[in-house]
Amino acid sequence: MFAPVVRPPLGGAATRHRLLQLTRLTAGYSLATLAGPLFAVVLTPLYMHALTPADYAILDTTLTIGILTLTAATLGLNAAPAVFFYDGGERHGRAVVATAAVVGVAWATLVGLGLAAAARPLASYALGGAERAVLIRLSALNLPFAVLYSVIQAALRLRLAVRRSNALALCFIALSPALNLLLVLGFGMGVLGVQIAGVITSVAVTALGLALTARDCWARPDPALAWPLVRAGLPFIPNALAFWSLAYLDRLLLPLFHVALDNRGLYAVANRMASLLAIATAPFQSAWGPLSLAIKDDPHAPRTYGKVLTYFVAGALGLALAIGLFAREILALLTLVIGNREYVLAAPYVGVLAYYPVANGAMVALGVGAFLAKRTAALGWTTALGAAVNLLLNLLLIPRFGVWGAAWATALGYGAAVLALYWAAQRLMPLPFEPGRALWALLAQGALLGAGGLVATGAPLADAALKLLLLAVYPAALVALRVLEPREARMLLGALRRPRSALREVRTVDGGR
Repeated sequence: MFAPVVRPPLGGAATRHRLLQLTRLTAGYSLATLAGPLFAVVLTPLYMHALTPADYAILDTTLTIGILTLTAATLGLNAAPAVFFYDGGERHGRAVVATAAVVGVAWATLVGLGLAAAARPLASYALGGAERAVLIRLSALNLPFAVLYSVIQAALRLRLAVRRSNALALCFIALSPALNLLLVLGFGMGVLGVQIAGVITSVAVTALGLALTARDCWARPDPALAWPLVRAGLPFIPNALAFWSLAYLDRLLLPLFHVALDNRGLYAVANRMASLLAIATAPFQSAWGPLSLAIKDDPHAPRTYGKVLTYFVAGALGLALAIGLFAREILALLTLVIGNREYVLAAPYVGVLAYYPVANGAMVALGVGAFLAKRTAALGWTTALGAAVNLLLNLLLIPRFGVWGAAWATALGYGAAVLALYWAAQRLMPLPFEPGRALWALLAQGALLGAGGLVATGAPLADAALKLLLLAVYPAALVALRVLEPREARMLLGALRRPRSALREVRTVDGGR
């Protein structure tokens, strides 16, 4: 438990130093962290050009099934090696990785065989026809390679081989779009081309990963390590499944209530648009987790924890407002280029779905207390609670409101997870978060987003000007509602205007390098 401390003014050196550390780490933590969301966003216009909304729904549902089975097939073996890797010498660490790889590939093969056997009924239910079973069978074929790739990446992280890890990830991101361009656009293979491109990419990068790690990551597997690795990995699965449920379960519930494929495709595009915000939040999540633990002995750490949550929520809600306000304009521009104007109809859902990346980042900031108290089970059950709320709301709302019901169920499910984690984490380790300020930011953003939905003058330039005005009102509202104090706003603006001097203040974060 932290001892009471006298809170310094926010402009003080200690708090400013920590916030600038976080800014620096978030900006440059890892190219691979940004590359994943960027990869998905870059392929979206390609898919929108080559696929109808109904085809896009088939692709999105196929990917959803693939992500679910990959979560089950991995068995947490991409995380479990860290538990045992450093318990012995060099050879022991290599044996840990090799054992995880063998067990993971064997289990993934069994899961893949089960998925292939169920492909026809699954395709009939979720993809609109049993003849599309080949798409699910390709996902099954991909499973062993995807699991082995995840273990290889875990081995590189454990050996602190950052360059090789990032190089492997970037090879994945370079190869997949190239194959998609060739098969989807060049040969006109549609969703089948996307799936084939995914399998070829997995096989190629897995082979490259084995070559990159052959020298220092592998040894003879140790059968005695097999069960301990599985036992260490199993606790990761419920949490992963809960996150999957929050993000993807609605895709498998929409066909249950006979929502048309076209509408499901529009919903999938809206989700992809909302994931633009993940480009901003994913680096924050990667940076703040380790930094928050590194500063735990700093007497000003509690103050920093509280302010980071406030600033993140305020900033992420601003980005969500921008994406929600201008979703129609972004999609109109895309459809002008790709020639498929049906996708503009996805715009209204984007603003609601953009709340889920905000919630993801907020959960990282709120979870600090659970990590400090070494009671991380709270992270699992609160996510599971959010998933349960999401499931219940989907079942209640989709039959009546269709895709809108799924959108609001997603947003409210994530909101429930955030509230539950705040309650649980504060009981474990009380920290000076500022829930009132975060709530005011949410109310201001929601009001402006709602006002933006009413903007419809019929003149595109006038609409865009009014939306820009609404967006400009948001930071002023934060100051007026005292979400940000005037001195806080000046400090943040100063950091943005003088990034180089700000970075010089935090050189010590890398040990003075």
